[in-house]
Amino acid sequence: MISVISRNISGNRFRLPWDELKKQKVMLNASASRKGERVVVECFEERIEILAEQKEIVNWEELKFWMKRFIPGVREDSGETGHRIHLIPKNENTLESDNADSYLSGGFSDGCESFIAKYTQQMFAKLLLRKGYLLIPAACAQRNGKAVLLLGDYWQGKTSVVMKLVTDLGYSIISDNYVILHDGTVIGGTNHISVRKENIELLLILRILKYLKKSILS
Repeated sequence: MISVISRNISGNRFRLPWDELKKQKVMLNASASRKGERVVVECFEERIEILAEQKEIVNWEELKFWMKRFIPGVREDSGETGHRIHLIPKNENTLESDNADSYLSGGFSDGCESFIAKYTQQMFAKLLLRKGYLLIPAACAQRNGKAVLLLGDYWQGKTSVVMKLVTDLGYSIISDNYVILHDGTVIGGTNHISVRKENIELLLILRILKYLKKSILS
């Protein structure tokens, strides 16, 4: 798991001319400072700034939603940060990284917000790992202070299983998507839960049955 996180965050797969990167960086910083087309997000005292030359290339509210889906404990912040993601509108999809700065270039079509949020999550995973915090894809439920982790990638059924723990065994949900671990303890989970339609229907049926059972017994 750790090696995958490190590979994904390295940004060495794509290359851009270094002079062009420097020019784009100056443009983006000046534009974002002037127009306010930026957002700073914080996760366990680590901060990442996302800047865009053109505000319309992403839906900022949707981007914040996906951040909450992918990054445990994330919140919007206004503090200083040494890590930035620059969004550059171009015809070619490319990625470049130079320690503190990453440059994502492309067409930024509809739905790109989830990919940007996922990349931001990978940056946070690397930063947190240096502090001994491990960000992993897992659903989590707890009962009596003891947590159960269900490891798995996106859309593998983690939420369905954790909901069964809640409805059948009296557990409570901490997260259905990602958690952060430190010293054997779950210290954070994503706070937006995505539930499939069939699971919503199941929950409604179970609530009705539970209500009917109470009514009959009383």
